[in-house]
Amino acid sequence: MMRACHEVSLERAAKPASDSEGIKLGIEKYQRIKGILEAGNFPINTGEDSEPLCKRYNYVLNSGVIETKNCVGCPIRENKLYNEQTGLPKCAGTPWEQFSAISTEVLQNPHMFDTQRKNLIELCDKETALLSNLLSMRASILTQ
Repeated sequence: MMRACHEVSLERAAKPASDSEGIKLGIEKYQRIKGILEAGNFPINTGEDSEPLCKRYNYVLNSGVIETKNCVGCPIRENKLYNEQTGLPKCAGTPWEQFSAISTEVLQNPHMFDTQRKNLIELCDKETALLSNLLSMRASILTQ
């Protein structure tokens, strides 16, 4: 039986000035989502609209029309550590993909929240680790 939980909406992300800033803001986003889940609440609006790198690489406003860029140039899409089949858009192959699927299922079936909350928290940790590793790799390359 699902205990009462509140939905907590994430704010819209601003377009980051750099990839490193976008990655850092992404880490903060997943830490916030984890905190929401640990408090027994359910995060909503956790997708592209709240993702800094999506603001930089997925959608662009062109003469008042939103156009998709299919993540071309996104450091997550270009990162070979998360997916041997690189080049897939929308964070395919990352922990986010599974987080999104489980979140959607929980939204449609709220009684699943208690049983899936631990999985969602673990996926936040994995996504945070992926982004932290990516940030470290970028810093290492820049100092060489």
